[in-house]
Amino acid sequence: MSKQLDQLEAMVANRNNSHKVDSIRKLLFDAQNNGENGVERLFIGSKDEVAQIQLKDKKGLVKARLYIDNATNAAKLEFYNEKGEVINSFPK
Repeated sequence: MSKQLDQLEAMVANRNNSHKVDSIRKLLFDAQNNGENGVERLFIGSKDEVAQIQLKDKKGLVKARLYIDNATNAAKLEFYNEKGEVINSFPK
């Protein structure tokens, strides 16, 4: 985490040097994509205008999701397998 903070501080310190900022931003994105910063295990918020809570495994794969179905305005709970397929839901 300290490495990330150092990179963010460097971005602020070099905010007038767009090439340097872009370079640091790329390092941050690459580290995130390579899993160097760990993986997101919990998401609470809105994705694609759907309010939801996602629980993820150690690999960052969604295993359970509680959300509001915009079509029915009802709460739904879904459980997923390793392939990202719904294996159970409530209500059905």
